[in-house]
Amino acid sequence: MNRNLRRRAEQRLAELSPTTPTGEPELQRLLHELRVHQIELEMQNEELRSLKDAAEAASRAKSEFVANISHEVRTPLSVMLTLGQVLGQSVSPDLSELVERLNLAGRHLLAIIDDLLDLAKMEAGRLVLAETEFDPREVLYAVRDMLAEQAAAKGLRLEVDTTRLQPQQLLGDPLRLRQALLNYAGNAVKFTESGNIVLSAENVKDKAGKACLRFQVRDSGIGIDPATQLRLFHPFEQGDASPTRRHGGTGLGLHLVKRLAGLMGGEVGVVSVPERGSMFWFSAYLSKADAHAPHAAAAPSAAGTDAVQTAKRELRGRRVLLADDDALSRYASVLLLSELGLEIESADDGAQALLRFLAAPPDLVLMDLHMPVLDGIEVTRRIRALPEGQDVPIVALTASVSTQDRKVCLRVGMNDSMEKPLRLELVAEVLLRHMQRDAGQAR
Repeated sequence: MNRNLRRRAEQRLAELSPTTPTGEPELQRLLHELRVHQIELEMQNEELRSLKDAAEAASRAKSEFVANISHEVRTPLSVMLTLGQVLGQSVSPDLSELVERLNLAGRHLLAIIDDLLDLAKMEAGRLVLAETEFDPREVLYAVRDMLAEQAAAKGLRLEVDTTRLQPQQLLGDPLRLRQALLNYAGNAVKFTESGNIVLSAENVKDKAGKACLRFQVRDSGIGIDPATQLRLFHPFEQGDASPTRRHGGTGLGLHLVKRLAGLMGGEVGVVSVPERGSMFWFSAYLSKADAHAPHAAAAPSAAGTDAVQTAKRELRGRRVLLADDDALSRYASVLLLSELGLEIESADDGAQALLRFLAAPPDLVLMDLHMPVLDGIEVTRRIRALPEGQDVPIVALTASVSTQDRKVCLRVGMNDSMEKPLRLELVAEVLLRHMQRDAGQAR
């Protein structure tokens, strides 16, 4: 024990020493030894608590460091992916395939960074699930659409089965459900050389007024032996961790699915037979939606290409105010929005955005949430207080929208949200949703 602990132990020993009848030296000695042991245990417990607190603080610091580094990497990568989409719109067919491969590699890297960010948030206790209304069938179809091209390139059939899923609107975090299912389905595409992959969901049981859904991915791939199955969901574990393994990966994906399922009150599991295929599943408890629940931002749909063409035709010449303090991100976003024929005016902080709006109200505002001088929330409040700002659609634009951010956005009057990096198809769908007008009348 250090000097301070020893001094405190001696003080505590004096406090605990009762008067013991004289003439009983053996009893006095035993009582004294017992008190000494008691004090030592108390001091050791205090030391252990201090060590535990220090370890937890170190873990939080590590998680914050990983989150900060990941964010710093994510921002320029988002710019690169946005510029890649712009480049892909204007190059020859031969170069277009090259650009698409660059974008695919970038999206893969972005997915790894997002996994690291989420795990860091979980370890720090800062990952909060959203509460938005959604249809679980949309989660299945969104994941299918995201992997359709990769599956087709390998000659795989990628199917969705909703026959055991009750049509219903639920309340939860469709982004996290999609993230978990995408981890499973992405692995299925990676480890399956022929045959089919089926994405499905089914109602299992209700508990405390919540619906329990079980999401599954079944493939006809290489399968997994029983010994490997036992450690699959541990962090940094892989089915094949040998130096000569055929397939890459960080070993974080399945552990992330387990953590996400746990946050939703569910579990994970796998049923697999080597050389015959696997079935990975996770469950989640989700509340029944009410009429006032905010709707989830959609993923790009299978009709995304049609939305781009429609937007180019119907939104040409419409004015958009873009507020973003990051110069590179702003530059990339302007180029992407220009692909839709929009007229873009930009602002590099909240105060400038408000001045731009007052000078000439646009047809729509894309508002970064985190800006100097005035943040996006405060700018939105001030715009909504103006007579000319009552009906102008405002869409939040940020690297990630937390549950709390989303609630605040809705409360101050924002209409929607989009995450960076922007996807041209999703941008087209969101802008059409808020800017289309009957008879195509101009402002």
